[in-house]
Amino acid sequence: MISKTLLVEGWRGINHSYAMVNQYQLLELKNRTINLYHKDVSFYRNSWNSTQNFCGFNPVEMQKIESIPRPTKGVIPDVTYRIGFPYNLKPPKYGRLFVFGTSECQILTGEMIPAGDRSFQFNKLPLTIITPSNWSKIGFLNAGFDEKQVIVVSHGVDLSIFKPLDGVLRANFRRLIGADEASFVLLSVGAMTGN
Repeated sequence: MISKTLLVEGWRGINHSYAMVNQYQLLELKNRTINLYHKDVSFYRNSWNSTQNFCGFNPVEMQKIESIPRPTKGVIPDVTYRIGFPYNLKPPKYGRLFVFGTSECQILTGEMIPAGDRSFQFNKLPLTIITPSNWSKIGFLNAGFDEKQVIVVSHGVDLSIFKPLDGVLRANFRRLIGADEASFVLLSVGAMTGN
């Protein structure tokens, strides 16, 4: 069997949501039979760095993520997968293009797509958008992408970190917020910032 070559262009080492998605995907992709390469792209903000915005992975996971080689001159990817911001929609030199993105307000702003890329007719671009929800997909469709270009791939959950609380602790937390056993409680965790 001929092994495929995947080039991921994205962020590593920081705790931005796109970087976290990228790093978890890289850990999974390391377990696949593919030729995997990673190209680090510039962070959206100059102030972001792995010291002040560390991603929180343990040393073993960090070593796995960092051990993914950068592409050398002779590497010809079958697929380029971009996961950074703003979205880079320019066709790669070789292979198919996949771009991760979100439209959290169901719109794509000028900040999300560089000025040079806004002149494209999105539905004519040879690419596939990967987005984590049907809500976000609507934003890409509203911006002019074709239904066949946008694929929803929901984010997973690391069950070694996120798991149900034991019964006593769960009951204590519910009591603290005034919720009885019949109450439906929704937890939302996020920075709720513009970036």
